[in-house]
Amino acid sequence: MIRLAGLGIALLLAACGANAVPATPSPPASLGNTQRTLDPDSPYRTTPQEYALQLRACLEDKGFSVEVDPYDFHLQFQLGSDSRTAELQATVTECRAGLDPSRNDPPPPLTEEQLRALYRYRLAQADCLVAAGYPTAPAPPEQVFVDTGGQWDARVGLEDAAIPQGVSRGCEQIQGRPNFLDW
Repeated sequence: MIRLAGLGIALLLAACGANAVPATPSPPASLGNTQRTLDPDSPYRTTPQEYALQLRACLEDKGFSVEVDPYDFHLQFQLGSDSRTAELQATVTECRAGLDPSRNDPPPPLTEEQLRALYRYRLAQADCLVAAGYPTAPAPPEQVFVDTGGQWDARVGLEDAAIPQGVSRGCEQIQGRPNFLDW
């Protein structure tokens, strides 16, 4: 699977087979109770969910079959050839230009206060994973985390651990999750 960074949303390209992934229904209700409201501190005009739905609609209007993950709003595509991948990348760029333009810029750097909140959240994630039986990378001191711009993540090294989706998502949604992670 090829992963394109989508600034607030990641785009997943599956280059396997010519069968298109069936599109997820458009109404927000189809995304269950994962609707989120726009944080007043967000530098964007749209929530990740709104942006994903708008991007999906634009891509479908241009002939691509797209599925939206109702949990994290990633878009998934199934393509049959490398030429189709290049066409999709160009179409994504075109669609993104017409949507929330602020999502085309790099996100603003986190403030020291946000980095400290992220550190506490990542410690809680690590505790959650350890409680579920998955050893995590050791945490640096908080000031080192802040000074390095939040480089430590408890999940590093666990990519191949086959953590059940329920455990992974449960540890991501623990109490104390900073709002700016949903921008």
